[in-house]
Amino acid sequence: MKYFKFKMLDSIPIMDQVHELQVLVSRLRNLKVVILELLQVGAIISKLPSSWNNYRKKFLHMAEDFIVEKIFMHLRIEEETRKCDAMYLLQSFKVNHVNESKNSRNSK
Repeated sequence: MKYFKFKMLDSIPIMDQVHELQVLVSRLRNLKVVILELLQVGAIISKLPSSWNNYRKKFLHMAEDFIVEKIFMHLRIEEETRKCDAMYLLQSFKVNHVNESKNSRNSK
């Protein structure tokens, strides 16, 4: 039941959650419960948090079948890209904030 109830959250890195899901798959395999790879991929995609909706839609529209290793690679790249984008936005905000401070001092 843990496998079916598993939900991914925005507050935890995606790859950590995917790993946790794969641990559950491994435990099921030890109990002689086999989950087909295509079903595992579908579960990973469907369990992505809401902030990943556009990315999920992109996957659902792809014609090719993914294996678990390939979806890991795609998710790892996307997660790293999101981290870099967030850092870039944070840095650009700091630069703008500093510029605004300098301008306000000069106008006094």
